[in-house]
Amino acid sequence: MAESFLHIKLVEALERSISDIIPNVDKACVFLDHPLRNQGYAIPFCYGFKPDLYALSDSSKIIVIGEAKTYKDLQSKHTKAQILSFLKKCREYEISFFIMAVPWDMVPYALSLVRDAIPLAEAEKVNVKIIEKLPY
Repeated sequence: MAESFLHIKLVEALERSISDIIPNVDKACVFLDHPLRNQGYAIPFCYGFKPDLYALSDSSKIIVIGEAKTYKDLQSKHTKAQILSFLKKCREYEISFFIMAVPWDMVPYALSLVRDAIPLAEAEKVNVKIIEKLPY
């Protein structure tokens, strides 16, 4: 499936945010679903879904799962199921982050979706970050 320009830019924002989360990111295992990277095939499934970004620190103590969502995608039932699945995967690790990249005016809505999913996933210890101030 061809990705939209907006989705590709949001995935790139996820990639840029990794260095803020994982120390020595160059030693981490980072998979990105990006048309120019050809890594999408290697991204592990997380409870039935593949995230746009999947990263493990070299010690495997830190996991980062990231998802990029455009306006239309963010409001689907599929997205709610993905968020729940990704939070469940994150809770399996000592230190975990679930990050989302969305258009700037959808940040509050994305945050509410994640907050609603946290108790359902029993993922209260998962660190959540919605990337803000994106120009898209």
